[in-house]
Amino acid sequence: MFSKTTEYAFRASVFLCEAKGRRVPAQEIAAATHVPVRYMSKVLQTLTEAGLIESQRGPSGGFWITRDPVDMSLLDVVQAIAPLERMSAGSSNGTGDTSGFQSDMRRLYKELDSLVEIALKKLAGTSLDSLMTDESDDTAVEAELNAAANVGHRNGAGQNGFGANGTH
Repeated sequence: MFSKTTEYAFRASVFLCEAKGRRVPAQEIAAATHVPVRYMSKVLQTLTEAGLIESQRGPSGGFWITRDPVDMSLLDVVQAIAPLERMSAGSSNGTGDTSGFQSDMRRLYKELDSLVEIALKKLAGTSLDSLMTDESDDTAVEAELNAAANVGHRNGAGQNGFGANGTH
């Protein structure tokens, strides 16, 4: 659902929140988030232009988060990189003209719009603070991932979650 750029912006934002105001060079952010430096530099520039982070050049320069992570949401990051837009029911070009659409297409766009609305609400309600790493969480997350992997294997599912015949 999200572009690679948006995913990288999520990674950088959470990493900078965890840096707790420390000025972090782009190279360090890129290395820590496993993103190529040139790509990360562009992402950081976009986040800076959006006002989510600040930067300073020079030997003591770097990037840092501008607000308390509790007050920053995933939606803030998405809107800075690739905004999600609500859909006009029945209009693929945003004009609102539905005269050429069959009623099932209007229903399709209405349903898609409601899904976008759900995503917007969930993103707005997820603070960056809630995504920051807590060492005690690492063990719990690892246990959940292992349990999920074991369930898939017990059900005859392969690595992609599908059985040999392509079904769940």
